[in-house]
Amino acid sequence: MARRPKQGQQAGRRFPAADETYTDPETGVRVRKLTDFAAHSNHLYLTNDGWYDGGRRLVFNSDRGGAHNLYSVDLRSGAVTQLTDLPARDESYAHFSRNAAIDDDRGAVYFWYGERLVALDLDALTLDVLYETPGGFTYMGAHNSVTADGEYVCTSVREQVEADASGGRWHEGADIWDAEPVTRILRIPIEGGEAEVVHEEATELSHTNASPTRPAIITYAQEGPWDRTSQRIWGLNLDTGETWKIRPEDDAEMLGHEFWLADGEDVCYHGRWPDGQPFFGITRYDNESRVEQPIPRAVFDHDGPRGHVGAHSREAVVSDGTPEAPYLFLWRRDGDGYDGPRKLVRHDASSFDFGRLHVHPRFAPDGEQVLFCSDRTEYANLYLADVPESGALPPAE
Repeated sequence: MARRPKQGQQAGRRFPAADETYTDPETGVRVRKLTDFAAHSNHLYLTNDGWYDGGRRLVFNSDRGGAHNLYSVDLRSGAVTQLTDLPARDESYAHFSRNAAIDDDRGAVYFWYGERLVALDLDALTLDVLYETPGGFTYMGAHNSVTADGEYVCTSVREQVEADASGGRWHEGADIWDAEPVTRILRIPIEGGEAEVVHEEATELSHTNASPTRPAIITYAQEGPWDRTSQRIWGLNLDTGETWKIRPEDDAEMLGHEFWLADGEDVCYHGRWPDGQPFFGITRYDNESRVEQPIPRAVFDHDGPRGHVGAHSREAVVSDGTPEAPYLFLWRRDGDGYDGPRKLVRHDASSFDFGRLHVHPRFAPDGEQVLFCSDRTEYANLYLADVPESGALPPAE
């Protein structure tokens, strides 16, 4: 059994509530600032639900203390608790922060620390090791998710390549993608047992996202430069090994940042059509009932992986704007299309190039609020914006 990471003495440390509430002056929407600290804080990656304890608490990560560690905020009181106290690791990629997976039924969170997939008990704050990468493989770039039946963690490992030594990532260059490393998608039993390789391919794969309602179905992504990969979004049946294109790409199209809607049937994504027009889309995992909506270029940073969208259901979609139009924009379903974009809140984020500080809008589990990150006050902090049930929001200019 791999040696457990050792928690430091700061695990369990509590911070007083630092939240404040304000009204957006342009839209009238109520916004709650959840964190306020002289260090960057950001929520989990947009595909991963950070809420637990029945939606009463939210996991996030922060640099406070000089290392990336996991924290939680009590959404009733605003109080913050430090969940992990682990030494800093290589900064080439945030070592576990963004891609942790919540297991609300067990009260646990699963994340990579070094080359070990670790389980954190959210009450006792104890750590266990579920899996360790084999020789010659690395976790770098892996995303974690829990299957709908709660039995497995899905993740991936890939061959180490020369570019890893310099901290190379495909979005900083194509060295890793060009090396065509073997990637293994894994299904790891949470209660113990051998990890199963459910798919293996000689290319960089990641974004293993489990359907929240279908235990055997996940999506995964072929990594690489968006303008060079021919098909990014894939489906995988964990029981049979069958793979398929979730939304087949035509020549010169770019798609990505896929995630499941709450029903576990539909997948949302965004991209760019061959003529350069940005759009978002929603389709069933078998590519039935597809709808796609063009996004005005002025309100979406569509050139590669910088812009993002979020959705809870087909009824509403939120996008994160641009440095020149720093708003969350809301789209509401209207017949076969969407009404929008309309300004939801001004976020004033400036860090569209640094992944951990992306706005990354994500709906709360009840669909009534949007969580986002902004460095509007120098350091990145977390915010929750209410989503009006109805009523006019100002249109994008």
